[in-house]
Amino acid sequence: MKKQAQKTLTYEEMKRLAEENYCEGGDVFVECWDRKDFEEAVKECGPFTVRKAMDMFHTWNSVYRDRSCDW
Repeated sequence: MKKQAQKTLTYEEMKRLAEENYCEGGDVFVECWDRKDFEEAVKECGPFTVRKAMDMFHTWNSVYRDRSCDW
């Protein structure tokens, strides 16, 4: 079976997804990224899909959880 390509996210779609997942790591995107940061990341790492974005949010969230254990 041929794997279906995932839709590439625009900046607005990525920001909306981050807002919907604010407490799961999306806060970093909402609070720290602007359109220029997004466009630079796409140039360096390729386009974002929902899966790629969620993986990034979860990574950011796990780093926060790990560091909060040190307090």
